Amino acid sequence: MAADKKSQILAAATKCFSEKGFRATSIQDIADQLDMAKGSLYFYFKSKEDVLLSIFRQYTDDFLRQLQIFSENDQMPPRERLIGQILLRFELLEDNQEFITLLMRDRFEMTEDIFSLMQSLRVRMLWSNQLMIETIYGDEVKPYSCDAANILNSLVDAYTNTLVLDQVPLNLRELADFIGERLDDLVAGMIKRQVKPRITFDDMVHF
Repeated sequence: MAADKKSQILAAATKCFSEKGFRATSIQDIADQLDMAKGSLYFYFKSKEDVLLSIFRQYTDDFLRQLQIFSENDQMPPRERLIGQILLRFELLEDNQEFITLLMRDRFEMTEDIFSLMQSLRVRMLWSNQLMIETIYGDEVKPYSCDAANILNSLVDAYTNTLVLDQVPLNLRELADFIGERLDDLVAGMIKRQVKPRITFDDMVHF
């Protein structure tokens, strides 16, 4: 029962934060959304910041759990797994639009815990993409795999803005395939030109 109530509070808080902004939303607003006493909400969360951190953790845990399914699915070819991971990111955006709107539109004061959580998620994505890129394209791409993973992540982020902020309706599967093809072009170009690598994995973990 407590777990259900916490989930209801997080859903209500996400709605309030995305509509009014984090700073403008009060604990009372969240309580009103649920038609519950303000004091009862403090039984589950100690502060508004604690609610926000729990929303981040819930989203991150869900994403990493689903990402692991793709990473460990040996029945899928590596390239399909990578496309699947890109598609997963877009589908989670679609399923969590209120949370993503909160992330992208509201310039709340980021706590150290939230910043650490976001950095951990970003590094995990970069690391996963780097390994997948090396598996797909072979030894020739290894000097450039970190750059390729970083650029891939930037492409996904750019189209995230298009989907969420600009509200452009796109076919998510076609978009994931399109980005995969652009990755093919990118990797082929770096290998052909023997460009100088710009970053290493050690650089990535400090982004």
